Amino acid sequence: MAIFKITVAHMPSIERIVARCDALEAFAQAAPQRQPGAPG
Repeated sequence: MAIFKITVAHMPSIERIVARCDALEAFAQAAPQRQPGAPG
């Protein structure tokens, strides 16, 4: 979970869920760094 700078490798179910979410376009568009007024 890059945005929070944590690893979930020791939690395989969470790791699978995060990977599936990351693959969805809706999640990519909703990413905090892509929102209006986001820093950077």
